[in-house]
Amino acid sequence: MAILTGWGNSHIDTFAQSAENPVILLAKRLWGAAWIFVLVAVINSILGAAISGTNAAIRVFYAMGRARSLPAALEYIHPRFRTPVNAILLQTFITLTIGIAIGFWIGPDQEYYFLGVTMTLTRIFIYSAGNIGVFFLYRHERCSEFSPLLHFLFPVLSTLSLLWVAYHSVVPLPERPLRYAPILVGTWLGCRPGGAVDRAQGLQHAAPASGFRERKPCKCG
Repeated sequence: MAILTGWGNSHIDTFAQSAENPVILLAKRLWGAAWIFVLVAVINSILGAAISGTNAAIRVFYAMGRARSLPAALEYIHPRFRTPVNAILLQTFITLTIGIAIGFWIGPDQEYYFLGVTMTLTRIFIYSAGNIGVFFLYRHERCSEFSPLLHFLFPVLSTLSLLWVAYHSVVPLPERPLRYAPILVGTWLGCRPGGAVDRAQGLQHAAPASGFRERKPCKCG
């Protein structure tokens, strides 16, 4: 928002058409010779986001290996460094093959947009599934805590908002290669018809170690 404000609303159409990065262009215009400090701050932010994203992905791979949603080898801990070495190797492989190779193939800007659409649609599915899960959890297992406002209305409104974003992300279908993003997400979802069973079995396997206790369904009036 601050960048758009500095750019100006009267000629906002030139923001996306700028040959030079708008952030750097504004820094040169407003900071003069000190624009290099803005560049350092941008690079620092990029590195920080990359490191945190990598750590988060490694933790997810490790947890899914422990829950048996992914191969159990991903839960292996290095005996000396106490790090999930196999999960780190998997994330490194994904970064090199997808993050770099595809960038050389279709261009870094197109890869950024492609992964953005892919992650948006994937997270919409995950968050919508979480909303549905909230309703069934509080309606069937935590009946005494069920609230029509918190556990029905809010999840429904949230899911509808997410579906609205998903619709406008794929309609009309973007040009290549962005049009392959929804196809990739649909293929991923279609290849996991037994995913719910796998996750349930994995949670049962991980429950003793995590301290979770199985809840018995309650009878709601």
